[in-house]
Amino acid sequence: MTRPSTPSSIKRPSVVESKAHQALKAGGEKGSSSPESQARNGPSSSGDRRGTQRALGCLDLDNPLRKAVTKVVLSKYFDNFILLVILVNCILLALDVKSPSFENSKTYEVIDTAEYVFIVIFTIEMVFKVIAFGFVVGEGTYLRDYWNGLDFTVVLLAYVAFMGAGNYTAIRSFRFLRPLRTISGVEGMRKLVKTLLHSVPTLLDVLGLCAFAFSIFGIIAVQLFAGQLRYRCKEYSVEVATGGVVWSIHPDHDGQPCSGPRIKNETSGAMATYNATTGVLETGPLQWGHGLLKCPEDSYCVRHGNPNYGLTSFDNILAAFLTIFQSISLEGWTDVMYYTQDAVSPWVWIYFIIMIIFCSFFTVNLTLAVLYVHFVTNREDIPVDEQQPKPRNVKSIIRSESVFGAAKEATKGIKPNAFRQWFYNLQDASWFNNLTISFIILNTVIMAAEFHPLDEDWDEISNYFNLGFTAYFFLEMIVKLIGLGFRGYIDDRMNVFDGIVVIISVLEVVVAQATGTDGDSMFSVFRAFRLLRVFRLTRSWKQLNKIINTIFRSVANIAYLTCILVLFIFIFALLGKEFFGYKFKSCDFVEGAKSTCPPGARDCPDHYDCYVPCLDSDLFATTGSFMEVENSRYNGAAKCERFCGEGTSSCDALPCEHANVTCLAEVGHADVMRYNFDDIFSSIISIFQVLTGENWNEIMYEAVDKTGQDAVSLYFILLTIVGNYIVLNLFLAILLDNFGEDPDIGEVNILENLKSAKKVESQFLRVNSAKTSTLSKQYPQEDPMKPLICYQYVSDQKPDKYKTYNGKTFGVVGTENRARLFCFDLVSSKPFEYLIIFLIVASSITLALDAPTLDEDSKFKKVLEDLDKFFTVAFLLEVVLKVFAYGLAKGEDAYLKSSWNVLDFVIAVIGAISWGLAGAQSLESLRAIRTVRALRPLKMASRAEGMKVVVNALFASIPSICNVALVCLFLFVVFAIFGINLFGGKFYYCEDLGSDERIDPRNILPENMRGIIDKDWCDVGSHIITYPPGIEPYNITHSWSNQEWNFDNIAHSLLTLFEVATLEMWLPIMYNSADIVGIDKQPIRDASKGMEMFYVCFIIVGGFFLLNLFVGVTIEKFSSMQEKNKGGVFLTPEQHEWQKVQKIIGSVWPNKEQPPPAGKWRKAMYRVVTSNFFEDFIMTAIFVNIVFMAMTKDGMSDAYEGALFYANIFFTALFTLEAAMRITGIGVTAYFTNEWYLFDFFIVVVSLLGVILDFASSTEIPAVSILRVFRFARIFRLIPKAKTLKRLFETLYYSLPALGNVGSVLFLFFFIYAVMGMSLFGKVKHGETLNRHANFESFFGSLLVLFRMSTGESWNGLMHDTMVNTRCYEITHAPTLASCGGSCQYVGKGDALLSGLVEDDGYVNRCGQHPLISVIYFCSFVIMCAFLLLNLVIAVIIGNFEEASIDYMVNKDTVRNFVNCWQVLDPQATHYIDAEQIGELVEMLDPPLGIKGGGTKTGTDGILTQLHIVIRARKIHFLETLHALAGRISAVKLPAQTENKVYKSLKSRLPTMPPSATPKYTVSQYYAAIYVQAAIRGFLSRVDWIDRNEVEMESRSESPTKRGAE
Repeated sequence: MTRPSTPSSIKRPSVVESKAHQALKAGGEKGSSSPESQARNGPSSSGDRRGTQRALGCLDLDNPLRKAVTKVVLSKYFDNFILLVILVNCILLALDVKSPSFENSKTYEVIDTAEYVFIVIFTIEMVFKVIAFGFVVGEGTYLRDYWNGLDFTVVLLAYVAFMGAGNYTAIRSFRFLRPLRTISGVEGMRKLVKTLLHSVPTLLDVLGLCAFAFSIFGIIAVQLFAGQLRYRCKEYSVEVATGGVVWSIHPDHDGQPCSGPRIKNETSGAMATYNATTGVLETGPLQWGHGLLKCPEDSYCVRHGNPNYGLTSFDNILAAFLTIFQSISLEGWTDVMYYTQDAVSPWVWIYFIIMIIFCSFFTVNLTLAVLYVHFVTNREDIPVDEQQPKPRNVKSIIRSESVFGAAKEATKGIKPNAFRQWFYNLQDASWFNNLTISFIILNTVIMAAEFHPLDEDWDEISNYFNLGFTAYFFLEMIVKLIGLGFRGYIDDRMNVFDGIVVIISVLEVVVAQATGTDGDSMFSVFRAFRLLRVFRLTRSWKQLNKIINTIFRSVANIAYLTCILVLFIFIFALLGKEFFGYKFKSCDFVEGAKSTCPPGARDCPDHYDCYVPCLDSDLFATTGSFMEVENSRYNGAAKCERFCGEGTSSCDALPCEHANVTCLAEVGHADVMRYNFDDIFSSIISIFQVLTGENWNEIMYEAVDKTGQDAVSLYFILLTIVGNYIVLNLFLAILLDNFGEDPDIGEVNILENLKSAKKVESQFLRVNSAKTSTLSKQYPQEDPMKPLICYQYVSDQKPDKYKTYNGKTFGVVGTENRARLFCFDLVSSKPFEYLIIFLIVASSITLALDAPTLDEDSKFKKVLEDLDKFFTVAFLLEVVLKVFAYGLAKGEDAYLKSSWNVLDFVIAVIGAISWGLAGAQSLESLRAIRTVRALRPLKMASRAEGMKVVVNALFASIPSICNVALVCLFLFVVFAIFGINLFGGKFYYCEDLGSDERIDPRNILPENMRGIIDKDWCDVGSHIITYPPGIEPYNITHSWSNQEWNFDNIAHSLLTLFEVATLEMWLPIMYNSADIVGIDKQPIRDASKGMEMFYVCFIIVGGFFLLNLFVGVTIEKFSSMQEKNKGGVFLTPEQHEWQKVQKIIGSVWPNKEQPPPAGKWRKAMYRVVTSNFFEDFIMTAIFVNIVFMAMTKDGMSDAYEGALFYANIFFTALFTLEAAMRITGIGVTAYFTNEWYLFDFFIVVVSLLGVILDFASSTEIPAVSILRVFRFARIFRLIPKAKTLKRLFETLYYSLPALGNVGSVLFLFFFIYAVMGMSLFGKVKHGETLNRHANFESFFGSLLVLFRMSTGESWNGLMHDTMVNTRCYEITHAPTLASCGGSCQYVGKGDALLSGLVEDDGYVNRCGQHPLISVIYFCSFVIMCAFLLLNLVIAVIIGNFEEASIDYMVNKDTVRNFVNCWQVLDPQATHYIDAEQIGELVEMLDPPLGIKGGGTKTGTDGILTQLHIVIRARKIHFLETLHALAGRISAVKLPAQTENKVYKSLKSRLPTMPPSATPKYTVSQYYAAIYVQAAIRGFLSRVDWIDRNEVEMESRSESPTKRGAE
């Protein structure tokens, strides 16, 4: 059974395979001490390693110097010393920062000096190893080990850096690879890295698929979207002095690409001129694109630059590859799609959806599956003594010692006195333990009941409870210490944990009482640790006990992989700190501002403040030294100061224009990105952010912008690939792997018995007479190698529909009632079922058409409402008829006994209720119940068999899901209570009502007063600001606000943590936590930066582990249900293989040989087009054509574009010639019956049409671009020639049936949620995430939003936007809007402007639903679709890849070889050959079917006597022959149900003939008879020869006698 998981799904090696592998491994370990193996393993791998015979050409093994050095190098103390030096080096590397002031610090001096010391130590180590092992010549020398090669490179580059040669920063970065040396010093990590490196060849196969996919989507994008994202809506103004046109970006469309009106052939608007006479901007012809964004009046779509600092574009193939990589990482892909929709066409979503499905859902997860399969099958290479024992199954996990297991064994043999005995009995009493558990649960409830703002009464009560719990747990500790003794107490690890928590709790209470802080001391946070005592429940909760224990076992099992992951993060953090330290800052809020430290200024901050140059003429007349600067943080003003240059002591009297004076005005502190690499902690957090995938692309954009180097994007790509797609996902996959059930040992005996039985039966030669018996009697049904015609197929029996017609309806109407019988016949008939299906489809269509933007008074809306009523009545009538026919609830076959009928009943009843409430204005809030009508499409699930299987699997997995869900909820509650204690009430902040942002004290208060902002200060409402000194006083208004995400109560905490666990938009939550100061205190940036570790820990437990475990359980259950429906749930691996082989057999047909044509020229053409050279030439031409297509780019010169155009014509002509040659050579019929040739012909026709249109029209026709894109499809011709690509695409192809089932259910849920979303949120006011691109205002728009949510893209941002309840009434009454100048478009509920206006006429209610409705809607969708159904799609694909990866003895290549050999003997594909030719066929076939390449006549005879192929008129059939040959290798007895399904798929291929012509002989019997006949003839010949020889001998013996007598 497959073991699926979230990132991948793999099949465990069988017990037999594991034993064989262990035996092989054991054999390998015995021989691992050879000099050759020591040389391979390197210097550290063996203690007795001697190296080469002669080191450095002069030091042999007996040289005293070399012997002494070798002894030192091979000493474990030497290795430990080097590891210690590396550790100290890592610490100092972590302390190094790039701040401007760091070079003047003592720490820098220590690090700089230590660097020389490290170089000396590592140089000495290198020299010692070179002396001991030799340098490079010979086996086992220093550089023959790649770890030593890494050491040598690092040391050598250190000397290069000291000499000042080359790029200093790049060379210095190599020293950060030193931590990798810890791998070479730890044997387990060395072997694990080797195992990962060995998987690289396997990954190259999938890398080829990735390159193929990138090429396809990259070429399409370059052809269609090149240069399209560069345009922005810009306004123009005219310079008075020069009359030139100046362009500025339109404020309403900042940063959004546009589609028109574009100035034709313009470059940045330079082609437009202003006519001063007419006062008109002369632009010439304008181009109007097909994108969504059209520029407003008096503005134009002008070339500007690509988004995200130019990194997001499709201007050339490399830029397209980077954008595609970003998109398939599912981060920011919707932004790219929206950009393209605005600039090109709204239909580009087709391109992006296909790309996400193929690349993200298929290719990326296939990569993980390949890696995981390879790792699991090779992890035995890790030394056995370094692996933790893994339990065989779940029972052994439960039976094994708990992580928090009791230590009762430690108390055996102790004879305490009566006093201790009493305490021992007390702590061992069940009532005492139950009381403790009760207090633990009550403590959890009390802590979970905490909320903010605090209620004084509840706070006092909770403090009393805290004192009581602390006292009880302290007494419990004392009782256990006395009863068990100190040694017995600490032997139980849970007691040690309890003791630590109790001591911390007592300290917290003592400090609180002593200081009078009433629990608000620094120790109060430790109160939350008492919550961890709830883990004691694991002793009685088996499911939680199993999971907790497995977590700890998993951590032990992958300790080395964990170390490598930490090492990986650390190295990338060091590299990031070196490349980007103190560079992630910006002064873009003020145009022209720069971050600098003015000349002569002292105590500049590490992140320099922002300044703009100023002149005396810029200053205000009233304030003297201040000037106006737009967007300055000081209310739009900045103080101009003079800074003296070198040699000038005072410059206050000098003007700003003086050469030795620099005048600068500070406009505020620099914007420092929250993600940065300024220190090691920030770097690690930023690396962790990239590993989670959240906004990693924004870090890359910022890095490229701040360094000015596009190449730094490779750093983030490598980090994402290695960290996210390989190391981290492998780490998670192995964690999930520990939850899988291992195979039962008892299955081994079954497999071995089946193998032995198969061998005995396959060797049995049937030579019984067939004169009086048929083949069916000769071959019993239990024989797995019987001929196909001996299979007994039992047709499916149609169920008797009247079996369910029983009982009495409502206890009155019996089965004899004619009306009931009529209703039963009616509802049981196929036409009635088809009618209901038609009504369901029609109802679904009307639901999709009922958009919230429809006019309520329109005729179309009225028609939809009338149809809705009709469908409501129709489905109610269906329920009534079925209830009357089957009965309501009483009886085994009653209507409500089926869960599907219950669903139909609920939908019909709620539809009737909503209809009845529709006109009740007093019950307006109940209209939301109409949303339930969206469930009508679910009725289809019970009527489509494929969908029914998937839905049943989901329902069947509910018990397993509930167990894991409870464990997840339990741990979520634990973290939620921690969150309440850590962050409850601390997310409040003082909001500037003018900017709607948090007030930054640095902008309004001097440094010594910045801590005064708190709730009381903010509740005043407004303050007069006079900072900086001398500024003109101004007023700010503010209010005390709370964040959307908070931990103020258990409900908010759980919701916040769920959002964090989904890894979407968790960064703002973490940053708010890092800024907390206290309750009712203004947050300050990075005031509590250590709190970020809370989120790191939670994401590892809650995001990486628990939710993936939750998904894994569902996938595993689905896989088992899928096997059960295939009839394979009880199949052994051999039976599954034989079933699979027979499916392959049933899918192949004999090939008909194409005879050469008759004509001389056609025959010559035939030889050309069928030659390997011609095929290779065409493949090369296709590849070169693809390269030329990839060379398209934005901004091509005329010559460059012309070259590509004529290259296109050349390749079009070439492929046209190829098609003509093939048609001439092989004929029209053969050409157009070949799928690949037909595909080629279609591409040729499309290419010709594109070329013709290019010549026919001088203007750009959109259709030509589409036709031009079709040329890329030739790349698919490469698939048959690439074996790896072909296998991977076959995996996708064979996944399509199962994907159809899962995909149909997925679409069903998408449909339901789309209709519900339109009904609930179709009119909600737009926000930051819910905008003109992503909304529920139409059905297709809702589907696109739901697909976006299924990829996780800001789903919680949409959820919070739909909760809007302030200023959400949109006034549409024109006179009212005119009265306020348009500033009152949105007002709050109860606003005076709404009085006198009628809803839906004068104003529209665009407020969101109740927050609970939004939470249920979005969270349920994420769980059901994003976590479950979408991962089922991935599980199906990966499962098929696993199955395709199994190397069966009889596989598709084997069968293909049979087809080719059969074609030689049956060139016309008649399906028959002479029975005498079977021997020739066997000799032509490759093993295992035949003996080609090494067989003998005896081997052929042995195979022929095992082939039970029926002979018809001295001929044998294609299918029966292949089945018998494959059965000789793989046949085993199948269960009757499975065998029936297999034969059902094969019987239509068998030849039909009358019963009188039923064959009675098989090939084995035929050749047995021949052999017997030959044996008898031989025997008679030998007897005759002997007789003749005896006569001759007698005659010879008689001749001498006669001569002697004579």
